[in-house]
Amino acid sequence: ELEARVLLYFTNITREAKDIEEHKKGKLGDENSLNAMHAIKQDALDMKEALFRADFEKIAQILGKSWQSKKIISEIVSNDELERIYHL
Repeated sequence: ELEARVLLYFTNITREAKDIEEHKKGKLGDENSLNAMHAIKQDALDMKEALFRADFEKIAQILGKSWQSKKIISEIVSNDELERIYHL
């Protein structure tokens, strides 16, 4: 059932993980970034439970929440084109 509810979209947009990681390192002392990292950790635990329960609404909610947290940690994980696709 999960496969019927998930849409994968190939963007052909490349990003260098090392650039994102370097950007994240520069924000390690930032309280908002630290809070976002903790939120992502909790999201992973919540995702495990949602997957076991096949709670697809919760899975979608967690994915959206984690995406917002990732953008707090590093603004370069996204760009205008990815945001446009995300909001389709």
